Amino acid sequence: AGIFKWDNGNFAQCLYSSQKDFLIGAMIIGAKRLDDGNIALYTLKKGVIVLDTTLNVIAKYSSTQGLLSDEVHDLAQDNYGNLWLATQKGVSRVQYPSAISYFNEKSGLPGNVLCIKKHEEKLYVGSTDGLFVLEKGKEDFFYNLPEIKGKVWAVDCDEKSLWVAYGRLSRQKR
Repeated sequence: AGIFKWDNGNFAQCLYSSQKDFLIGAMIIGAKRLDDGNIALYTLKKGVIVLDTTLNVIAKYSSTQGLLSDEVHDLAQDNYGNLWLATQKGVSRVQYPSAISYFNEKSGLPGNVLCIKKHEEKLYVGSTDGLFVLEKGKEDFFYNLPEIKGKVWAVDCDEKSLWVAYGRLSRQKR
């Protein structure tokens, strides 16, 4: 377990022992490079851990700091630098590098959130209850896309279409 980089045909472990100790049990499931060059690790047990470019831990976001859940399935960063976290209990927004706000069934977002994708001023969120959208200027309430029913596993887009994986692959022309 840990973080490795591919270097000259070999994997090399990148963290010091104190950092490894902190990450033990975190269950890292993904990483994204942030706009400022830092790396956000999202985990199943310890929320989100942000590393600087030299891999030092510079921020930790968990239920202790206000996340809805420490179980984070995915994350996206918007044009303002905010981090949008797909958690087990809804969407948490981190006004990176500072405050946290959250979205759940009271915000029109039911179910266990599984994936999140920002595209063209909209935030698409897939949950166990379908696909939901948050539009720019309406940052307090999600609406459901009724064409997509059931558990949404992944959302992506190309120049012409929004692609949704939910039991079967679906394409919605934009």
